[in-house]
Parts: sequence; structure tokens; C-alpha cells
Amino acid sequence: MAVQRVKFHMSTPSVMVRRAIAEDLDAIADIHARARATYYEGHLPPEDYSGAEELQRQRAGVEKAIASDERVVLCAVRDGRIAGFAVLVSCAGSSLN
Repeated sequence: MAVQRVKFHMSTPSVMVRRAIAEDLDAIADIHARARATYYEGHLPPEDYSGAEELQRQRAGVEKAIASDERVVLCAVRDGRIAGFAVLVSCAGSSLN
């Protein structure tokens, strides 16, 4: 079977991906909280995903990941604003740096 190549054209504004820094914490925590609310709404009680304690726990987790040597947090930046993020964790015996 022959491999068919497909040309892909992206018509969205350019997006830059970079490593997150401490100053990105508020934006990342906000995106994370909104994403969790979207996929947990109707499945869990709101306080389980958006209560004050849970939001603080999420924020602390993001802050720890940004500062970590064992994780890499990447931000997708569009028009000068963080539009998304990813947290990468290395497998045993490998390095992200």
C-alpha cells in the first residue's frame, strides 16, 4: 500500500510555542481551570473542580511544574496571549533537557 501525502494548510494566526516561565502562572492556571470546568461539568459537583481549595491545588501544581527540573511546561502563544499549554514529564531513564 502506498503512503499518500496530504498537504496541510493552516489559516489561523501564527502560534509560537515556548517554555513557560513563572509570569505565565496566572494565564495557565486560568486555562486549566476553564478546561476542567468544561469537561467535568455535569459529571462532578462544581466544588470538586472549581471550588476555592481545588483551584488553589491546581495553581500550586502548575507553579510546581513550571519550577520543576523533572517537567517541562510549554505555552502556545497567539497574538501575545497564552492560548494553551502542555506539561511534559520524562520517562524513567530519559531527560527532557
